[in-house]
Amino acid sequence: MSHASNAPQDNRYTVGIARFVSGLRYEDIPAEVRTRIRLLILDSIGCALYGANLDWTRILQRTLTSLDATRACGVWGTHARTAHRCRGSSSTTCTARVFCTSEQWCCRR
Repeated sequence: MSHASNAPQDNRYTVGIARFVSGLRYEDIPAEVRTRIRLLILDSIGCALYGANLDWTRILQRTLTSLDATRACGVWGTHARTAHRCRGSSSTTCTARVFCTSEQWCCRR
């Protein structure tokens, strides 16, 4: 899916980063950076799993479930499923802890 026709053509910083990343090879990344990335990914997963059962996260899950009957997204660390997106939410808790199996964040800030 391409969004190029909708994107502003004068965003040279995004274009520069995209070119750099698209040409990057795994072997080009220093071993120390790859090790650190692995630890950060594991830390993120741990935070998401821990946060899945916090009180405010359960409140958010109930709220999302009551707003939309869609059950496209699995909630990390639970058996719960919730809506594809929660439109209009400003919760960073949701962004950090609820991830769609359809490769999109359920809530966007």
